[in-house]
Amino acid sequence: MKITKNEPNSFVISYLTLRKCIGILGVTLPFILFFGALLFFNQGIQPSISDYYTLPQLVLGI
Repeated sequence: MKITKNEPNSFVISYLTLRKCIGILGVTLPFILFFGALLFFNQGIQPSISDYYTLPQLVLGI
């Protein structure tokens, strides 16, 4: 199959979609972590994003 200039390449489209999805996740990750900690662990804002990863250990007493 010959690709012409007007026909978009499916790899380029999927690469751009992947970049957009990673960008959206990167922007929304702090909010997801905050609301998850608030709902599941009854914790407020942590000093850093890394502190959200240790919340389950604090709750379980590990």
